[in-house]
Amino acid sequence: MLPKLDEAKRALFDEVASTIEIEQTFYLIADDIMDGSETRRGKLCWYKRPEVGLSAINDCFLLEAFIEDILRDILSDHPNVDRICEAYRRSKRITLIGQLLDTNSMRNLDALSWQRHFYSKQFLINEFIFRYELLVEHKTSPIPSSTRSKWLCFWLITSDDMLDVYGDSNVTGKIGTDIQDGKCTWPAVRAMQKLQQNKTNDLEIFKNSFGKPDAESIETVKKIYTQLKLREEFSRFEKYMNDGIMESVRNLPEDLQPLSSVFEGTLHHLMDRKK
Repeated sequence: MLPKLDEAKRALFDEVASTIEIEQTFYLIADDIMDGSETRRGKLCWYKRPEVGLSAINDCFLLEAFIEDILRDILSDHPNVDRICEAYRRSKRITLIGQLLDTNSMRNLDALSWQRHFYSKQFLINEFIFRYELLVEHKTSPIPSSTRSKWLCFWLITSDDMLDVYGDSNVTGKIGTDIQDGKCTWPAVRAMQKLQQNKTNDLEIFKNSFGKPDAESIETVKKIYTQLKLREEFSRFEKYMNDGIMESVRNLPEDLQPLSSVFEGTLHHLMDRKK
């Protein structure tokens, strides 16, 4: 798509992309505080820096406060600027509800269900859906709604669950905390489901270890994940998602065909992603 842009449109595209990065930074700083994370992208989390501390909360507010103003400034001549800003506000509201569901399920074994997992992820992916809507917005066309983008984002955010457990922190730049935080993630829900079906002693071991901060409990949960072959199962899930989305991409309407390379590139990145 980018090679077809003239210089003015390319500059506008860069400004929009920069605004999206501001939005992403706002969410990440807040998420790290709520999760008690130590690192992000290989460096100390912003709130962990001695000179910052919990003033990072106000930094979140500052970043968020300017996003719509920036959008209205750089898109002042855009015929759909009001729709775009409303899409941002809607996305923000729904994403924050998703974050609430995510944190409220922590260390709650009763919350380890597919319904809770799917519901919370559906709310959280709205941040990504807004980016999609913004970046593919045309001068005269209404903002498109795409099931493809929703499933793509669901796959992305679910694969984060696996990276939190199995990712190399030297590559991901983040030390995983989902097990000790007791989060409702794909591996946790699937493990609970399989353990309940198998009715072995491992179910009680899992319940007694999941959500505990000590290294022994974390390692115990990881061993159970390995015994249940969750990585292999997730690989099959990834292939299923990839094949389904690729099929729908091949059937994109003609006016959205330029986006096919974007979807295909994203799918290629998602398969066996390391960060």
